[in-house]
Amino acid sequence: MDTEISSKVFQNPLILERILSSVLDENNTISNQYLRLVSKSFDHGYLSFLKKRNREIRIESMRASVFVNCEKVEIRKLVSYFKFLNSVVKVNVRKVEVFGTGELHSAFRQPVHDLILKGFIEGNYNSIEKLVGLTDLCDGCTDCIRMSVTCLDYGPI
Repeated sequence: MDTEISSKVFQNPLILERILSSVLDENNTISNQYLRLVSKSFDHGYLSFLKKRNREIRIESMRASVFVNCEKVEIRKLVSYFKFLNSVVKVNVRKVEVFGTGELHSAFRQPVHDLILKGFIEGNYNSIEKLVGLTDLCDGCTDCIRMSVTCLDYGPI
């Protein structure tokens, strides 16, 4: 009887959304991925939460770490995080803002640029409406120039 009631609670999208929004705040979605294992409905709710949250991306860099929407991601794990957002969450990015690139070590500037452009935005070139700050990581590469044509809001910070 108890499992039947709990399964009904977890299958209610409104209750599930409230539970997840109270558990997941701006900077702990990565550390709470274990919630996906609770049930299929939790997995679906968690992925929906991430999909909504990551339509607009704010990337801030600080030396050897990058913050993606306030979520700390080590540069060496950035590839995996972007793959997860693209292939599992299937996020459709609309806006990308890159800040604090001056603090990023020079050896990381081009790799982070390439990860954002080719590892994250890759198939969404035409759906990006705003792309700000990415050119601070490169010297106006052909991909960035191509993006400037399709974006409504484009440029440095």
